[in-house]
Order: sequence, then C-alpha cells, then structure tokens
Amino acid sequence: TSGVTTLYVDGSPAGTSITFSADGSQSHTYYSVDNAGNAEAAHTVTFKIDQTQPTTTLNVTGQAGEAGWYVSPVSASLSATDAASGVAGTYLNGAPYPGTWAINAEGDYTYTYYSVDTAGNVETAHTATLHLDLRPPDISLTASEFHSPSTISLTATDSRSGVAGGVIGIMDPNWHLIRHWNFTGSQASVVWDGLDEHGQPVPTGSFISGPRSRIAPGT
Repeated sequence: TSGVTTLYVDGSPAGTSITFSADGSQSHTYYSVDNAGNAEAAHTVTFKIDQTQPTTTLNVTGQAGEAGWYVSPVSASLSATDAASGVAGTYLNGAPYPGTWAINAEGDYTYTYYSVDTAGNVETAHTATLHLDLRPPDISLTASEFHSPSTISLTATDSRSGVAGGVIGIMDPNWHLIRHWNFTGSQASVVWDGLDEHGQPVPTGSFISGPRSRIAPGT
C-alpha cells in the first residue's frame, strides 16, 4: 500500500503513458515498482503498427517512342508493395486487378489504380494514360524530271501523334544513297543539283527520290 513510484518500459523509467510510432510488429516489456521498492513481475505486450500506404506501380512493356508515345502493341501490369502489413488488394479502374492485360490497337487508354494494405490503409489513386500510335505517316512526294536542277516536294500527314520531320533521299537504281536532306515538320521542298553527298557530279542515268518521314514518337 506504499503506492507506485515508477513505471518501467523496456527496462527504462517511463511516465504514465508512452507513444510508439514506428511501423512494424513490436514487443515491449513493462512493470512497476512501488515506493517500498517492490517490483512486480514483468509483462510483455506485442502489437503491430502500419501507418503507411501501399505503393502500386504500373509496368508497361512495349516499344517506346518519343514524347510519351508507344509505337508497338504493349502489355501492362500492376505491382504493389507494403513493407509493414502487406498488400490486401489492388484495384484497376475501380475493380479488382485481374492481372496483365494487352493493348493492341491505336488509341489513348486511361487507367486509375491503387492498393489497400492488410491494416486498411488505402493508397492515393494514381492515373496514367498510355498513347499508342502504330502506323507511320502517310507521305505524298513529287519530283520533277531531272535536267538541270530537280525540285522534290514532300507532304506527310499523321492523324495520331503528328509529323516531327524526316529525310528526303536520292538513290541510284540499286538503292544506294547518293544525297539526302533532313527536314522538320510535315512539309519539305528541296532542289537537287545533280551532286552527290561529297559535292561531286553523278553520272547520267535514272535515280530514285525517296522519303522517310518520322512521326512524333520516333517511328
């Protein structure tokens, strides 16, 4: 009846309350000592703390182009981790995540995803949009018959990502490159003076003018 003088937690004096904030499973030992110096038998308490949201990652496999575009069909999947209590479930567009999915057609595909851990922490939802452009631009090219200078004009169109630029080339009948011009945008016009890449005249004959345009994602 001398009254309690000290509370000990994990072997150290403590006040009437103590706060534990670290995530994870933990065990602590506690006991009291009265004013007469009598120590009670130690008790052990075990509990778990999880204050952290899970983390969900969108994984995409496919040929990436430029500016966030994909230039091939893709497969997509979600992976989730939670270091403390573990992942209880992952959700895609409001429904339980069904597993890896494929996207085989051009378009813009928006997905919302998140996970919930075993302790009940709900991850803040993520939103991602996948852009697919699977076709090269359409090209229209005109070239005047070569006598002295020859004018070569090109127009390229691409309804998905747009045209970033490309190359106009002059080839011999065996498709060996003789001369080329790089261009940006969707239209170009060049004048060929009959010289090769090194400034040397090419022999008289038939030549092929060919375009290669590049859409914004890099195909």
